[in-house]
Amino acid sequence: MIADQIIYNNNAWEGWDSLQKSPADYQLILVMGDKSLVADAKLLQNIRDRFPAAHIPVLSTAGEIWNGIVHDNSLLAVAIHFENTPLKVVEKNQKDYNDSHELGVALANALPKEDLSYALILSCGSLVNGEDLIHGITDILGNELLITGGMAGDGDRFQSTMVGCADHPQEGNVVLIGFYGEHIKVSTGVKSGWTFFGPERTVTRSEKNVLYSIDNENALDLYKRYLGEFAKQLPSSALFFPLAILSEDTDVPLVRTILSVDHETGSMTFAGNVPEGARVRLMRTNTEQIINNAGMAGTQAGVNNQNAVLALAINCIGRKLVLGPMANTEIQSIQKNITPQTLLAGFYSYGEFSGFFRPVNSCELHNQTVVLTLFDER
Repeated sequence: MIADQIIYNNNAWEGWDSLQKSPADYQLILVMGDKSLVADAKLLQNIRDRFPAAHIPVLSTAGEIWNGIVHDNSLLAVAIHFENTPLKVVEKNQKDYNDSHELGVALANALPKEDLSYALILSCGSLVNGEDLIHGITDILGNELLITGGMAGDGDRFQSTMVGCADHPQEGNVVLIGFYGEHIKVSTGVKSGWTFFGPERTVTRSEKNVLYSIDNENALDLYKRYLGEFAKQLPSSALFFPLAILSEDTDVPLVRTILSVDHETGSMTFAGNVPEGARVRLMRTNTEQIINNAGMAGTQAGVNNQNAVLALAINCIGRKLVLGPMANTEIQSIQKNITPQTLLAGFYSYGEFSGFFRPVNSCELHNQTVVLTLFDER
C-alpha cells in the first residue's frame, strides 16, 4: 500500500512531483476541500485527468489537515495505491429517499457483502440526518463490520455541503466505499475530551434532534441557568457545552452538539438525535483536554497498526472553533502518537462516524470527537 498527498493552495498545486507511483496505479483519490473549490469543475477535472483509473470521492469540509497543519480554503487529494484490496464505491442522494434511514439501507444494499472488511462513509452534512443514516447502514451490514467516516462541512458558515464523485458532487449525496479481502488492515481511535458537570437528567420531550425539555424543565432555560454569562452568546457558546447521552452498554457517552436554539419555543436543535427517555448530562472542556485526548486517539489507533501507511483524521469543527489558533497543536498531538512514517491527512467535519471500540460498540454518529482511521495492507 502507498499513500501520497497533493494540495491546491493559494492558486497552485503542490505534490505532483512527489508521487511514488505512476498516477494510473492509484485506485482511490480522497478529495477534501473548501466548498468553492469542490464546486470548481476545472479543478476536479484536473484530478480526474491525472488519475484516470481511480475512484475519486469528493466532499466539502470545514478545514483540511495536511502535513500536520490545519489548512482552510484549500483542496487536498490523498492518493492511495492498494496491492491486494478491491474497492466498491456507491453513491446515492437524500432527495431520492423518504428519510436518511431509508437512504442508509439503500446504500448498504448496493454494496456487495462477500469479503467486505471495512466501509468508509462520506456524507452530506446539511440535508442528511447522520444518526438515521448510520443506523440504516448497520441494519444491513451488521454491527460487527468496522465502519468509520464523516459528514461534509461548509467552513464555519453551516449553510450547505457537497459530496459525490469527481464528476458531480452536490448537496444531499452520500458516498459509501467498501474495502474487500483479507489483506486490508484497518484500526481506529476515537476520543472526545469533554467532561461531565451537573447531575444526571432525563430527556422528557424531544422530536429526533430537537430537544424541548429535560426533567420536565424547558431545555433552553436549563442551559441558560447552567451556562451563566455564556448564555448570552448562545448558540455559539454551546460548542463549549455539548450534551452527553449516557448508555448502559459503555461508560463512554455519545456527545451531541447544539446547532441552534429557538427562544420562542425554548427548544434546542442538536447535530444528532436526542431520544425521549435518554439519560443525559451536560459537558464542558478546556484546550488541554482536547489536545491530550487527540493524542490518545493516535495511541489507541496505533496499538494494533504500528506500520500503518495512512492515518485519516476526521475531526469535529467544534474542536477547531474551540481551539482557535491552537488547532495545529491538536493535530501535532496526534502526529506524535502514531508511527513517524505514517501519512496523516484528513478534514474537519460536521459529524463523525465510528464505534468506540470494536466489536463492543457498533458504529454511531459522534460530535465534538476526533476519529482516526489507520490503513495498511498485510
